[in-house]
Amino acid sequence: MRLAVLAAGMFVFAGGAVDSASAQIGPSGQIEEFDYTLSNSPPKSFAGVIYNSGVAESSGGTLDFQSGAVQEANFLDNAWTLIPAGTQTLNVKITDWRIVTAATITVTAHVPPGASMTVIPGDTGTPMGLPNGKFSIPTGLGRSGAKPPKGGTQVVKCRGNARSCLAKISLARGARNRKIVIQLTDTDLSLRSIKAPPRRKHAAYSLTNGRFVQGGSRYVVTLSAARSSRPGSQLTLRFA
Repeated sequence: MRLAVLAAGMFVFAGGAVDSASAQIGPSGQIEEFDYTLSNSPPKSFAGVIYNSGVAESSGGTLDFQSGAVQEANFLDNAWTLIPAGTQTLNVKITDWRIVTAATITVTAHVPPGASMTVIPGDTGTPMGLPNGKFSIPTGLGRSGAKPPKGGTQVVKCRGNARSCLAKISLARGARNRKIVIQLTDTDLSLRSIKAPPRRKHAAYSLTNGRFVQGGSRYVVTLSAARSSRPGSQLTLRFA
């Protein structure tokens, strides 16, 4: 069973009216994916990770159960935590998206007695066994040999007429600080809504620093999205 949990205050647009022409500006940093595996966690125990440094914000997460269940799961600004439910041993994969600000982050892991926990940082792809206590995780940011950022500039044509148009932005395979330039159909349009696909089809993403340029004929925004975003997943921006 897969459970998605959104973090409070995450900088993600999911539809509805947008009163301002500018997208909401989130914290400085880049979205990174961390895949934790918690194995053989006994019932009525507490498990989690507290981020001590190098993490600015949570962008939510998901739980993929192999066995067991939880009575409470939290993806907080500085931590994720689980409290198991029932009597069955908990085996679960935790995918945690974070806005990170450093090549190495420091954390404190809470691994229940008899359980084990590993983590795979998305940028390095290297599994790490986590002890109970404090340790460091390399994120791959700014390191030679890390996977190249999916950044650059993408030009998107807004389809419609002088009164309204729709622009579609792909989330597939993720992005990091990608500049999106939307060519509008007129110079006096406003951003009215941003529609995302269902949560099961896309991972965490953020749109930041949105602004109109060239006399209102272009809308520019910065996209970051987790690498696990599925093929075909996209955002739809409506201007009117």
